[in-house]
Amino acid sequence: MVVAPDLATVSIGVVSQAKTAQSAQSDANKRAQGFIDQVKKLLGSHGNVHTGSINLYPVYSEAPPRSDTVYTPQI
Repeated sequence: MVVAPDLATVSIGVVSQAKTAQSAQSDANKRAQGFIDQVKKLLGSHGNVHTGSINLYPVYSEAPPRSDTVYTPQI
């Protein structure tokens, strides 16, 4: 017996860096939306696409090598 699949799980990742969190999120949204739009075209009216999670992390400056002073990372 052959049965057509009715569920697919796809994970994608988008990485974006910008001066502000809002700019990075906006850029990531635009990039991901292009992929999602293509998937929706393939699925047609029978498909559903859901976002599972979104993570946003700051990028900290690195400590200089061999620093004898206390270093406080900066975002």
